[in-house]
Amino acid sequence: MASTQFYGRHVLVNIANFTMYMLEDNKLIFQKRVCVGKPFSQTPVFSDQIEYLEFNPYWTVPYSIASNEILPKLRKKCLLFGKPKYGIAVRWKKRSILNT
Repeated sequence: MASTQFYGRHVLVNIANFTMYMLEDNKLIFQKRVCVGKPFSQTPVFSDQIEYLEFNPYWTVPYSIASNEILPKLRKKCLLFGKPKYGIAVRWKKRSILNT
């Protein structure tokens, strides 16, 4: 890590190293591997005060990621491997599953 001195509590993320560090008075108290973006969807770099933490948040795939990244891969796999093993829920109703 950098030679910068941190006093109080701080959270640092080394994006290139996929690692998050928690420091208290410049001493490492916790370290964890993290997921970061890809070159075409980069992780933003910012500095701010943390107001709260949420561990294991509920998350659904955003429409843009589903349609631009996941769906093309599913379609390609179905073409390569035959019968689909995935379905896509369009709505939360019966008969709303599309086979890819």
